[in-house]
Amino acid sequence: FAPTNEISLSSKKKGDVLIFDQLCRDIYRSVECCDTEKEAFKSFINRLEVWSDFFKKRGIRSMSYESQVGLFGELTFLQKVISLTDSFEALTAWIGPKNALHDFIFPSCTVEVKTTTSGEAKIHTRPGQLSPEYENLFICLVRLEASDLGQDLMTKVNCISEELSEEALDLFRDLLTSAGYTEMDKEYYKKNKFDIIELKFFLVEEGFPTINFDSLPKAITEVNYSLDLKLCDDFSTEPEK
Repeated sequence: FAPTNEISLSSKKKGDVLIFDQLCRDIYRSVECCDTEKEAFKSFINRLEVWSDFFKKRGIRSMSYESQVGLFGELTFLQKVISLTDSFEALTAWIGPKNALHDFIFPSCTVEVKTTTSGEAKIHTRPGQLSPEYENLFICLVRLEASDLGQDLMTKVNCISEELSEEALDLFRDLLTSAGYTEMDKEYYKKNKFDIIELKFFLVEEGFPTINFDSLPKAITEVNYSLDLKLCDDFSTEPEK
C-alpha cells in the first residue's frame, strides 16, 4: 500500500544503539508485509508492546543471572510440553513472559514454574499466586545445578527452535523477546551453564501452605515469601498428560 503517514523512532540512550537497531529492523519487517495502513499500524503497536516487555525484563545491560535461571526453567518445562503436544498450542499456553500471575495456562490446568540452583527446594512467591482457589494449579519445581558441561540459555533456545514449525517459531521469538532475551547477549549467556537435576510437580489443593491477601491487614500492600517444597511432599504428584 502507499503510505500516507510516517512515524519516526529515536533512542535517548546512546549505549543501546545495537538493540535500537534490532528494534527498528523488527518493526520494519513486520510493517512491510502488511496490505493496508490499518494493518500496518496494528502491527506497529503490537511490536512496540513486545519490545516494551523486553526492556522491562532485560534491564539496562542484559538479563540478570536470576532472570536467566528463571527463563531456563520455564523453557525446560516448555520443552517437556512440546514433546507431548502440538508446539503451537504449547507456546500459546506460555504466558509467563507477559507478566501474568502464572507461567502456563492450559485448558485443563495451570502451571507455575519455579526454578532454583541452590540445591534446596525453597521457592519465592507472593500472596494469591499459589492458592487452592485455582482449580488444578500445579507447581513445577525445576532444580538446576551450575556446570561447565551443562547447557547455557542460548543453547536451550536453539534446541527448542529446531523442533518448531515456522508459525510456532515466530511466536516463540516474540515470547523470548517479551521475556528479555536477545541473541545479542549471547556472550553473557555463555557464562552460565546448567544441568537439570530434577523436575518435580506439586498440586496446590486444599491444605497447601499459602498466604492469601484476605488474611493480611489492608495496610500491608505487598508481600513476598519463601516456601520450602521439601516440606510439601504430601502434595507431590505427576500431572496427567
